[in-house]
Amino acid sequence: MNIPWIICGTGIFFCLSGLYFFFKNVFEENRSLKWPVLLMVMGIVLISVATAKIAGLA
Repeated sequence: MNIPWIICGTGIFFCLSGLYFFFKNVFEENRSLKWPVLLMVMGIVLISVATAKIAGLA
């Protein structure tokens, strides 16, 4: 099955959406950057899990 590739694609989507929301919120006053950074971290975790599955480490 190609489940690791789907997980990796989801991680890339999370990173890109976090980056979009980060740049959207960074120039506005009283906007929190907590959620965009959390989205990017979640994307990085998903990409690392998928890479470990592809490499046979998990």
